[in-house]
Order: sequence, then C-alpha cells, then structure tokens
Amino acid sequence: MVPEESIESIKRKAYSLEVINSFASALMEANTEHDIVWCIVRHAVAKLGYDDCVIYMVESGNETIRQRAALGPEKNPTEDMIINPIVLNVGEGICGAVVETGKAEIISDTQNDPRYVIDDAARLSEIVVPIIDHNGTVIGVIDSEHPKKNFYSEADLEILSTVAKMAATRIGQARAIEQLRSNKDRLQQKVDRNTLDLLSMIEELQKSNKEIERRDHEKETLLKEIHHRVKNNLQIVSSILSLQAAKSSDHMSTDIFIDCQNRIKSMAIIHEQLYDQGDLARIAADEYVIGIAESLQDTYRMQCDAIMDYQLDRVFLTIEKSVPFGLILNEILVNCFKHALIDGQGMIGIKLKHANNEVQLIVKDTGNGFDPLHTKESMGIGLVRTLTEQLEGVITFDPNSSGTKVSLIFPA
Repeated sequence: MVPEESIESIKRKAYSLEVINSFASALMEANTEHDIVWCIVRHAVAKLGYDDCVIYMVESGNETIRQRAALGPEKNPTEDMIINPIVLNVGEGICGAVVETGKAEIISDTQNDPRYVIDDAARLSEIVVPIIDHNGTVIGVIDSEHPKKNFYSEADLEILSTVAKMAATRIGQARAIEQLRSNKDRLQQKVDRNTLDLLSMIEELQKSNKEIERRDHEKETLLKEIHHRVKNNLQIVSSILSLQAAKSSDHMSTDIFIDCQNRIKSMAIIHEQLYDQGDLARIAADEYVIGIAESLQDTYRMQCDAIMDYQLDRVFLTIEKSVPFGLILNEILVNCFKHALIDGQGMIGIKLKHANNEVQLIVKDTGNGFDPLHTKESMGIGLVRTLTEQLEGVITFDPNSSGTKVSLIFPA
C-alpha cells in the first residue's frame, strides 16, 4: 500500500500546477502593473489556499515600499480597496529586509523576530518572497502571514517563488510597453509641433512601434513556454503515478493511480496542442478527442482491443472549457475500456457536433449495457457531474442490451 502522505503530496503538486496554469492565463490578460499585482493575490495566492497576502512594490526613489494589493477580509473588504496601506522603508521589517537582501524568508514564529511589523492583526507565521526583475533588482515582495506557528514550508516557498518569477517577467513587459507608449505619445506631440522634423520623428515612431511588436512577440513566446513547462511537469507527475502504480501490490490503489494518471494526461494534451499550434487562446476539440482516446487505448491495450469509430466536426474550445471537457471524456472512455466491452472486444463510437451554438459529444459502446449511474467504482460520476456544471451543460446516460450511450451537451 502506498503511504497516504505520498498520494496527498502528488495531489498537492498536481493542483499547484493547475493553479500555475490558471495564473499564467490570467496573467496574460493583465496589461498594467496595477492589474498584475491584483492578479497575483486573486489568481495565484487565493487559489493556493492562503488566508492572507499583501503585495509590496518598491516606490520611485527606491527608498520605500508600499502595499499595492491585498488578500483577506480585513485588509481587502471589496474590489481593489486596501485598508490602511502600509509604507515601509527599505530594510524596515521583514518585508523591507527581503527587498534589501533579495533573499526570501520563512519566519516560523514572528514572536521571536524583532523585525516583525503588525499590520491589521498579529500572526505567528510569515513568508516573504522577492519579485526580482531581469536586471536582478528587487521591485517588490509577496508577503503572506498565518495565525499558526510553523505554517509555511519549502513547498510554499517553491510555488510562491515561481509565481514571483512569472509576475516579474510580466511587470517588466508592462513597464516597458508603458514606457514605449509614453515615448510614442511624446514623439507624436513633437511631430504636431514641429513639421520641419517630421521625417525623423516618423522614423523614431516606427522604431517604437516595432519595439512594441517585439514585446508582444515576447509575451506570446512566454505563454508558449509556460504551456510547454506545464505540459512537461504534468508528464513528470504522470510518470511518478505510473511508478507508484507499478510498485503497489493493492489492486484498488493501482486503479486509483492509473485513473489519476489518465486525468493528468488529458490535461497535458491541452498544453501540448497549445504549444504546437499558433492559436494560444483555443484548441481544436476534434484533435483533442483523438489524442485522449489514443492515450487511453495505449493504457488499456492489454485489457481490451476496441475498434474506434470517429465522427468529428471541426470544433474549437476555449482553454477554460477544454479542461472540464477533456476530463469528462476521459472518465467516459475509461468506463468503456474498463467495464463496458464484452471480453475486451467491441466498438467505441465518438461523435462531436457543433450546431445552434451548442457542442454535443456522444460516446456509444457495443458492450453489455453497463450503467455507470448505478455502479460505485466504474467512473468518477461525482467528478463528471461537477465538470458538467462548470460547462453549464447536460449529460445523460442511456444503457441498453446493445451498449451504453452517453450524451453531453453544453454551450459553445
């Protein structure tokens, strides 16, 4: 039997990767420094389960730091409001010290640290991670506190450091683009004032436009690199689960590991498509369906020899809809491969249609009419229903003597 701690650790790692992926997508939509710092607390820190967080940014002059975003009902009661934002000198408090040294700190008991500065309430644990730009300069910190002693671990430091690095890159881009746009406006004003210098001004303006295009290209490159790394990390987690399954002597534990591995593979296929194709905002659902089906065929090739029949329209899905769609399809096909086919033989048909602003997925097998609604261990039916709700869709199961038909309909 695999220790429960190992399973929980793997689940935590997989969830952290999902948060990083979600944060990366949100980060690409944040185009100003203000939006980026609030994106950190809402799409990264909050989803990682921390109760409290403040983002300090270094002010002009590099002598003070000011709270620019916050998480917590007392500190941030509504929208972008911060109650009593604190300003510290560089070197003052634990946050000021991290800005000064550029090194992250975990404080297990703030009562024993004289540098601790009380904000809205005194708390016993604190973690502070620097946000460092491409020049190696600290431009801010991510600061989180917790009422319990010894709350933060090296795992928290690792995930928050990843968030800080991604945020630093995006802030650098936002500042550069803002500066370029400012230069563009300034140059345009000069053109209006002095027509004698018109030709030279136009040339400089064109250079600024090219630089903006180059920065936009960097943004696209960064997003592709993020998808590539997330895909690789998901594959690492999948490999770990495969090793654990191979070592397990308990059949139930082995099935759990394989099910988790299949779900992770279905998410990794999304990032593989996004990295390989030119469109980073959506994926081709028909190609995604084939990718998941072929992956599961490979997993269960020793148990069954199913013939696959595809009738797939060209359908595109956003990233937000692709993940629940893929996990639902994974659960349905796993049920077919593991339970529905008679003696491991038969056909599995998959239809994908797009009409009247709706997407319809139909999976039909030629098995024994197996009904997943009345079986405890065949399929994560709770997961399927939750994911269907996320899609705002409807799923139905139609078992009969010639096989089971599953239909999923959701808004396009």
